[in-house]
Amino acid sequence: MIGILVDAIAAEIGRVLRRLTLRALLTLVAFALLLAAFVSALALLFVYLQATFGTMSTLAAIAGGNVLVAAILLAIAFSGTRRRAPPPQKAASTEADEVRATIAATERAVNEAADALREGSHERMVQAVTTAIVTGIVLGRRL
Repeated sequence: MIGILVDAIAAEIGRVLRRLTLRALLTLVAFALLLAAFVSALALLFVYLQATFGTMSTLAAIAGGNVLVAAILLAIAFSGTRRRAPPPQKAASTEADEVRATIAATERAVNEAADALREGSHERMVQAVTTAIVTGIVLGRRL
């Protein structure tokens, strides 16, 4: 039974890895083609502007344009990384009130569980054990 489950999980992981590998490869090829198109566009711009402005002015204009685009992209990339202020801490009296309420609820649950155990009914015993478990979980999460 466990062997069948392990084989099924291994087969699913294999399928997922093959899909991810194919996506990564296709993304890499697409990126390479976009880079080639960008370089070709820069070469075309250079040839077009060289006849009018000369070699040095054309290279300076293309480099300046690239720097401007890079600065804009960096500003966009890092503009949303500001950290938010942490939420204000609760007042000590509020936390103490919560602890007191939790202790009171726990005492009530323990008293109900003890009463149920004293009566001896099977249904009440299951209810008492369930109440004790739920109370323990709630108390563990709050403290």
